[in-house]
Amino acid sequence: EQHQISYDTTQKVVAFVKDLSKPDDTFSESDEIVNVKSIFLGHIIGSVLNRESKLQGSFLRGPMVEACVSQDVYPSLLPDTTSTETTLDHQALKILAVASSLSVEVAVPIMNSCLESLQRSIEENGLEASHPSAEAAGYLLQNGGELAAQAFHKCEVVDKLLEMFNYYAISHFKAEVKLSVSTKIFPETTEGREVFDDGLNAAKEIATRLMPAFRCFVPKWRLVGLLKGLFEKLPPLSEADSFRICVLLPVLSEALYAPNDESLEEDPALEESFQEISEHLIKGLGNVFASVEFDANTRSAAGWCLFAVISNARARSECPVPEIVSSTIALTLCSTKDAVSAENSLRALSVLGSAAANRGGSSSSTADDIASFLLQIACDGKGTLPFSKETNDVLNCSAFEDGSKVALCAASAYGSMLSVPLLKPLVKQRLMHASFKFVKNAYEKECDLATSGQAIQAPGVGLLAVVSHVVCNSDLGKVDRKVLHQLSTLVVEGFTSSLFETSDVKMSTTGAKNLVLAATLKILSVAPNVVHGFSLSIVTGLLRAYAVSDPVAEISCKLLALQGLEAVAHMEGNRSSISAIKPAVVAVLAAAMNHPSGLLRQAAVDVRNAWYVLD
Repeated sequence: EQHQISYDTTQKVVAFVKDLSKPDDTFSESDEIVNVKSIFLGHIIGSVLNRESKLQGSFLRGPMVEACVSQDVYPSLLPDTTSTETTLDHQALKILAVASSLSVEVAVPIMNSCLESLQRSIEENGLEASHPSAEAAGYLLQNGGELAAQAFHKCEVVDKLLEMFNYYAISHFKAEVKLSVSTKIFPETTEGREVFDDGLNAAKEIATRLMPAFRCFVPKWRLVGLLKGLFEKLPPLSEADSFRICVLLPVLSEALYAPNDESLEEDPALEESFQEISEHLIKGLGNVFASVEFDANTRSAAGWCLFAVISNARARSECPVPEIVSSTIALTLCSTKDAVSAENSLRALSVLGSAAANRGGSSSSTADDIASFLLQIACDGKGTLPFSKETNDVLNCSAFEDGSKVALCAASAYGSMLSVPLLKPLVKQRLMHASFKFVKNAYEKECDLATSGQAIQAPGVGLLAVVSHVVCNSDLGKVDRKVLHQLSTLVVEGFTSSLFETSDVKMSTTGAKNLVLAATLKILSVAPNVVHGFSLSIVTGLLRAYAVSDPVAEISCKLLALQGLEAVAHMEGNRSSISAIKPAVVAVLAAAMNHPSGLLRQAAVDVRNAWYVLD
């Protein structure tokens, strides 16, 4: 009788599982019932197929249920590797993603099936065609967690897929080695470049789908393989090489920051190979990073790779940054008259300086030299190029049509060095200390003008941006009170600068406005005692910042200005000094009530309430 009950119950379980596996044409991620059914079936499949799961004595371990799942339900959900259909069963993908998240053993055949389908699709239809199997693999990687990524790297077909990009490049573009340095490494005709870009976009779309596998888990041997594949193509000597670099660099930039397999990472030979190839790659990556021929995404990926490789370079090796700067960036900066080219070079210099600072040790002095140069450009408008072969190589902002924009870019590059995650406190303190002499000189100049009865000039936009970056990236509680007073004075004086004179909707000026307002807000929130004597100047400056900010493109500026006004209203011992300006503030806030942005209107209400209760 007990056997009969078990058999009947098993039959019901089998029928229930089969019913769950029926496709639902109305499947949607937002459909709660169908979504729960898919998750439940995914757990059943993952538990049954996982031999290590603890299901002893469970009905799921019965032969009928196992046969139903492994022979009927599971195979019906897998992508057909022989099919070139362009439709996707999203419910099946949801179920398989849940099953993949339970164990690598279950995830490997699922992932392998998708990748084999993708390989076949590319072979039959070409790289440029739509590949639903790539979307399927991407969905599994994005929703299957780390175990799906581990399964991805266990599939042999991955190497074949990466190699298919090489085959495509060789078969579609010139593979001949260029005859001279002046020979273009990209198609010279418009038609040829369009074909190149179409193929590159198609390859990048597939690579982007597979990117989660390189983002959350990468075995060391896979990382070494990617480095070797890129090392063979740097510097690029043909159109085919350039194509492969544009595809591989974004993948490598993700892989270098992903967690590695700890068991393989302990292999000394593998680690030595990784370090050796990385060091040889640095110069080639620097050339791509500084090149104007490659698109912005490729150069950005090269920058991320450079940062990772230099930061993790062996301590016993020399700092590679000076050679890269002297052979590429310094040459560009001392010869270019194009502001955009100069700004790109300054950003590249920032990445290299950040990497040197993050590496520490012997590279710290390199970071100091780069930070000092960027500060000279931002604060003084000119500076001697670091590591240049010519001692008289100078970059002067006056040589450009819009020198203030170049100065702002230099300040932004310096700020990027300060904001590197996990930067050692001592290194960060050194980088910040380099700016204090410029702050002191500007402050003393203002004091001299005030003493002589002359009008105080607003700090230059470059200096103002540097000061704001220092304030935003520092722990104000640990900054010397005298230095903090100087910083605060310059920030407050910044509201009289050209940034806040008119509504100039440029990306650079909007960013600078936000930066000054953010620095002001931080001072008001963290160290309000330092600016007690500047209450009226701050309120006037915040009102001006709100008024000149574009109502559509610069909502962030308006929000920061409102936050600053609210912070001023809450400052202790400040009410008597700002009560005279209360009517003007309330009038501006009343106008803000009609702004189309609901977030801004709500902020205006909060600020208006704070000012209304002032005595």
